[in-house]
Amino acid sequence: GNGIKTCIVNMADVAKALKRPPVVCTKFFGCELGAVCRYDERDGDAPRSIVHGAHQTDMLQKHLDKFIEKYVLCVKCRYPEIDIKIKAGMVTARCAACGWAGDLDNVHPLAKIIAKEMGDEGGKKQKKSKAERQAEKAEKARKKAAGEDDSDDDADDDDEPVQMLLK
Repeated sequence: GNGIKTCIVNMADVAKALKRPPVVCTKFFGCELGAVCRYDERDGDAPRSIVHGAHQTDMLQKHLDKFIEKYVLCVKCRYPEIDIKIKAGMVTARCAACGWAGDLDNVHPLAKIIAKEMGDEGGKKQKKSKAERQAEKAEKARKKAAGEDDSDDDADDDDEPVQMLLK
């Protein structure tokens, strides 16, 4: 309470050693501890991982071990050699050491965060950025104002209005 926050100063180094994005590691603490958390990479400052609340190092270490168990170690050989892939919103992995391939824990709330942070390959269509949508809208409006019709996909000049009758 009272605005107490725990700052994990070496999260960038820990995440690099685990070959996972620091945002994902930080969010795991938030999911497990039921706390608000964030990872800041400010220009000029060292990156900071902040978890709201007073949390002891030993408790954070236990949760980090749980993260490693779920999302870093291979299910079969227990080596930290898995490469995470996102397919259709599901977190899957393949072990570079033993060749195991399969799904990781997709029930955990972190699975959605991993899918968002690490990208989706071949699953859902990626959303366009706001700037891209605005540019498309402006181009469409410009074409409409200039009288260009880009919706006609046939080669002939039979652009007469068609009336449909409902019976």
